[in-house]
Amino acid sequence: MLMQFFPVPVAIEELSLDLPTMKDYAYKLKEKNVSAYKSNRGGWQSKPLIGEHLPLLDLRNAIKKHGENYRKIIGYKNPIIIKNMWVNINGYKDCNMEHIHPNSIISGVFYIKVSGEKFGDGLLEFSHPSQYVMSGDWEPDLFEPNQFNNLQLNLKPAENQLVFFPNWLVHAVSQNLSKKDDRISISFNLG
Repeated sequence: MLMQFFPVPVAIEELSLDLPTMKDYAYKLKEKNVSAYKSNRGGWQSKPLIGEHLPLLDLRNAIKKHGENYRKIIGYKNPIIIKNMWVNINGYKDCNMEHIHPNSIISGVFYIKVSGEKFGDGLLEFSHPSQYVMSGDWEPDLFEPNQFNNLQLNLKPAENQLVFFPNWLVHAVSQNLSKKDDRISISFNLG
């Protein structure tokens, strides 16, 4: 019998929202506001979106609906609320460094526009919670890669994709390698 102790749930939902309207809204926000600087290296990140943002209403409703399902999967007892959300626009060679999202329970991202067609372009990179301990003794050349020994697992994003993960899961976003297409996403935290 094989048991899996301490699994980390990452949930993916495919939506069918009005991406052109959200894309236009993201660019209008960028025109009017300077970038916040958190994990982003290059690119533009909005400050937290406060109040009603009508072009994002359907997305907010989808986050609440699917966030409730994810809450039940992880056994969180309280109904979830959206604590904050923000827009990310990454151009050529822009990326986000490794980080977590403190002061929340669940984090996530919704993809409005993805860039490039090559694998490795704009990946959502998740790091194993024990990566520093494992990297000392579990040398990669001693293992056939699988879900139990990978130090990093990557998700290739798709447009209209909604992703949920625990706020403590270390993650990054690889560089946008497209010279002509921006990558546009909306990140959020639930609690």
